[in-house]
Amino acid sequence: MDPRSGLASKDVTERAEAVRALATVGTADDVEGLIALGRSDRSPSVRLYAAAAAAHLALQHADEVDSRGWCTQVMSEDPVVNPGLLMVLAASPVQATVKRLGRLLRDPRSGVRVGAAMAVRRLGLSAGAALDPVLREAAAGWIHGGRHPPDAVLELVKLAGELGWCDFDAALDTAREAGRLHGEQVALATERIAYRRDLARWDGLWVSYGADPFQPEKAPAPEGWWVLSGGEASGSGDRSGALTAAGSGHTLCATEVRWVWAQRVGEEGARPAIQQGVHLFWRQDGKALLQAVPPLIDGIAAAGRSAAVAVAGWLGDVEGTVAPRVRAELLWRGRALPEAEELLAPLAEAKRPSAAVLWILAEVKVGLGDLDSARELVARALASAPKRAPWRRDAESLQASLGG
Repeated sequence: MDPRSGLASKDVTERAEAVRALATVGTADDVEGLIALGRSDRSPSVRLYAAAAAAHLALQHADEVDSRGWCTQVMSEDPVVNPGLLMVLAASPVQATVKRLGRLLRDPRSGVRVGAAMAVRRLGLSAGAALDPVLREAAAGWIHGGRHPPDAVLELVKLAGELGWCDFDAALDTAREAGRLHGEQVALATERIAYRRDLARWDGLWVSYGADPFQPEKAPAPEGWWVLSGGEASGSGDRSGALTAAGSGHTLCATEVRWVWAQRVGEEGARPAIQQGVHLFWRQDGKALLQAVPPLIDGIAAAGRSAAVAVAGWLGDVEGTVAPRVRAELLWRGRALPEAEELLAPLAEAKRPSAAVLWILAEVKVGLGDLDSARELVARALASAPKRAPWRRDAESLQASLGG
């Protein structure tokens, strides 16, 4: 059912559900109507959902449509009607938008300031590196100017930490004097800025699902990934190169990237992410790393032995019985055969070894030239493997090639 038909329902719940659905399936043509609904609907919750949906779709389609009409529509009435609609302005990442939001951040009405702060944050985290210098310079001027209230200054300090503004020290010193909470946030921002300067902090497997921090992720399958280790980078699409510091930012394989602190949709709390163009890459740790690696094994292995060894090493910190097998398969496919053999040999000697472990070790033995051991291992693997094991056909082909 088309959610647009539910927008005119007399039932608040139905209208709210229709707006939430439209945020997922809507197009640029729906933004104007959602802005109007965000102003006029009788229900505060529907107005809130409409503002969020309008901002989501405006950002999603900003490259396809001239966003100036949406911005004019938002600013044609007093923003106090629905301050959440100010987030739509983030779809117009230009200097004029920054100036306008700067004025709204010192509005005497606290609700308008809150809406403006949300819009500035969304603009900063969504626009990427292109607008970053403009926003950074403007924020420093707002803080030094002394005309913005303490709550607005506090939000700017938080943003400085989230965007890692390395050359923002003087503005942070000024903000520190605004109050106790400001001092605490300045300390946190300073810590986050220092954190990103250390390239060793970037080591890890980073996966993107194509969304910015405020938008639902497009698909469960990864849209891109990076393995960063010791300043070296390997990524999807056969990309490789270096991670380097460049002035106040960083480059990844000669492309400008940002390290940001953001909250992933569906999670609590902010954590580091790498922003490259329209993609946001999240570092995979613990169980998330274990879940992320299997569909990426072929790509990581193709990136080279060093990438495979690095990811396998991080998997070594993950508890459970599955991680060793995934590590071993990654090492084998990445041609790190001695490391794979060292990991698998004790697992194969267990009282009831995994059939998959025996098969992988057989493949490793072939690579090391130990064909007799490979024959024995693949025979043991097939004898205990489930009939529908996903690797069974590969094991049977291996056995046939060995004359077993």
